[in-house]
Amino acid sequence: MTPLISAAGIPPSPVPSPGATSSGPSVGFAQALASRETVAGGTPTVTPMRAADAAAAISSAYQSVVGAPPSKATLAILVSQWSLETGGGRAMIDYNFGGIKGRSPSGQSVSYPTTEGSGDKARSVVDSFRAYGSAREGAVDYVRLLRDHFPSALSQARAGNPAGFAHALKSGGYFTGSEKTYSAAISATARRVLGGLAEASPDTAGPGVDIAAFSYQLDLAALRIGSDPADR
Repeated sequence: MTPLISAAGIPPSPVPSPGATSSGPSVGFAQALASRETVAGGTPTVTPMRAADAAAAISSAYQSVVGAPPSKATLAILVSQWSLETGGGRAMIDYNFGGIKGRSPSGQSVSYPTTEGSGDKARSVVDSFRAYGSAREGAVDYVRLLRDHFPSALSQARAGNPAGFAHALKSGGYFTGSEKTYSAAISATARRVLGGLAEASPDTAGPGVDIAAFSYQLDLAALRIGSDPADR
């Protein structure tokens, strides 16, 4: 079943940074967060975000970091990953768009339990994740991380290839969970978003992204993922 809605169903997503790797929310995450369990760093704070706001933040950050607006296909992939990593925005922590480990450029971090690996090799650990003071700061660091440390993945996103995007992230060590599950979740969401946009406009690859329409289709896609056998 493709995990996109509940935080408990999201696979881990570690991202290497100097001296660290990263993973996203996992089983037991919600309970640990509720009790504010920490080891090192600050106390995690839930910063829920709507798809419209996430899409706008990522689109703006992409423009700033890359120097050009993202195509609809590129934005669909990046926001689909955000949705996967944050339980559709409901389990977003300290504006961390991609479950990125370590410290943010401003030196902020929070600690909470997560799961690394998958299947019989899955294990629960407590680690530090980047924390940000605003959605703008978190989105810019997310896109910059992809550009600087996962250029192949960003190239796949630019090409509109969600499976290639997930494969490049897995190959680069972004996440330790199942590539098949991670890829299926992002691909299914992006496919549904672009399919919905295509019904309104034949141009799904151009840079003119209508954030409101895009976000509406993302919300519809996220609601359907996991209930459709075609997405498993």
